[in-house]
Amino acid sequence: ALGASIATAMLNVMLDVGDKINEELKTYGSNLTVVPQSEAVISKLYSLEGDDVQTEYIKEEKVGELLTIFWANNITDFAPQTDSAVIVNGQEVHLVGSWFNHRLEFVKKGTTYSRDTGIINLRSWWDIEDGEWLNEQAVSGDAYAMVGADIAKSLGISAGSTITVNGVSGKETLTVKGIYESGDDEDSYIYTTLSAAQRLSGTQDLIKKIEVSAITSPDDELAVKAARN
Repeated sequence: ALGASIATAMLNVMLDVGDKINEELKTYGSNLTVVPQSEAVISKLYSLEGDDVQTEYIKEEKVGELLTIFWANNITDFAPQTDSAVIVNGQEVHLVGSWFNHRLEFVKKGTTYSRDTGIINLRSWWDIEDGEWLNEQAVSGDAYAMVGADIAKSLGISAGSTITVNGVSGKETLTVKGIYESGDDEDSYIYTTLSAAQRLSGTQDLIKKIEVSAITSPDDELAVKAARN
């Protein structure tokens, strides 16, 4: 009885520790990135050609395919992103466009898939110093931004301020919903809605990558069979 009890306790610890570690790591953001490469989950690539640069993109409409893959139930959150350099008050700033709290509806072969997802959960460690999180489902329009603490201090920006952002394809006037502190390089970034960033960079309906937070495990026989399909 003692041996069986010890064996049972050890098996419970062994089988549970992986899930607990994955759950803890999930609170620190994404652990997978989907990029436009032939071996990625989304295999159809699209290109935009500039003067001397060709950059590969993923069609935004393909993001919903993540909800249809074999391991869809293991995906906890995801957010597509695009980024570019912009000018704000005469200063060059790194601008990132993404979903914050986005309601995704995706239809494939007559089946509707839906999910609320975005970087609110993928950036759960951000400290909102002023204002609040940008919630796309609670505001009208898309002309909003979250500003990193460092760049906000440099430009004299606070929650409720409006900023004029000049990109390669025009300019946008954005209302600042909140000032965040991330503790890393993102403190010098400005985050805005994906559609606003796409207009500024001239990449409408295109994204550069998708950050994914997923519960992962070592490949077993079932995973190998799924990979062949």
